[in-house]
Amino acid sequence: MATLIEMQAPIDREIVNAILSAMPESSDSIQMIVEREEEAGAENLTIVLPGSEDGREGVAATENIHIGLYKLTDLQKEYGEVWRRLCYKIANK
Repeated sequence: MATLIEMQAPIDREIVNAILSAMPESSDSIQMIVEREEEAGAENLTIVLPGSEDGREGVAATENIHIGLYKLTDLQKEYGEVWRRLCYKIANK
């Protein structure tokens, strides 16, 4: 049976690819911070893709980013503890 890390790797790649697709061509790096809350069975994700330090505006989370994050959540639910906050930082150099 595959481990959680082995099963999570393709989902992480999917999320990273979705972030890269949303990243402006003029950027060479991007960061995404996600907070997950669950209350009364309802799940809420707060996704922030802030602008760069040189003043560029932030990026909106795409549907593919949301799909990947929910896949990650579902996988981790199978293994017990689910993430509350995570961060992806990608440099495209």
